[in-house]
Amino acid sequence: MIDLAVRFPIALHGMNPFVLPSICAALGLGGWYMLRPPLVRVTAGHVTYRNGLLFRIKRPDLASVYRGLGREKYGWGPVYYLVTHDGTPHFGISAEDFPDAEMTELANRLQVPIEGDFTAKVR
Repeated sequence: MIDLAVRFPIALHGMNPFVLPSICAALGLGGWYMLRPPLVRVTAGHVTYRNGLLFRIKRPDLASVYRGLGREKYGWGPVYYLVTHDGTPHFGISAEDFPDAEMTELANRLQVPIEGDFTAKVR
């Protein structure tokens, strides 16, 4: 009988030698998925924002883009909110990820107004 600890030094006695590489691969793919750069994607039906998590709003529901202060990782920061027709902010897009010129162009392409000036806090 061949001892796995001699053949595979990182394997424990009785443990399948493919368990540790499988765990490392799963953690690596999960880390890659969460650390991808943020992306705003516009299709005929939806506006999608991906920053590790996935946010989506139907394009007909979008009324405006609002510049406000929102909760970020380390306190309050500038955030662009996609606002519905009833005035509810659907989700926020960090202003650190997308400059003002790009968000203004996005609002123009979506044919919605861009409002606010990063002074009002949005909860």
